[in-house]
Amino acid sequence: MKNFMRELCNIHRHKTTKNAMKVVSSNWDKVYENVKCKFVQNNSSLQQEEKAKLTNSYSIYLMPGTDIQEGDVIEVNGINYRASRPYILRSHIKVTCTEEGTL
Repeated sequence: MKNFMRELCNIHRHKTTKNAMKVVSSNWDKVYENVKCKFVQNNSSLQQEEKAKLTNSYSIYLMPGTDIQEGDVIEVNGINYRASRPYILRSHIKVTCTEEGTL
């Protein structure tokens, strides 16, 4: 499975902290850098509302043991994708991700 994974990705996780003054701050922490992955486009959909909205769906395959969670952001080739719930299999982890944009 490792030979199948030829791209590299970074994984970011949202973190909220509260300091001693009870001020809440929010940021994205990079939890993994240069992780081997396989990136595959699944499909695209176009919704016509006030603004046309294009949603692309992708599958990203990762090695077992990679700590990926729903809501994480996976960065591939400088583009960020929002992770859905990961499917953990014996040989790999499959994560469906979306990229949204307006036209």
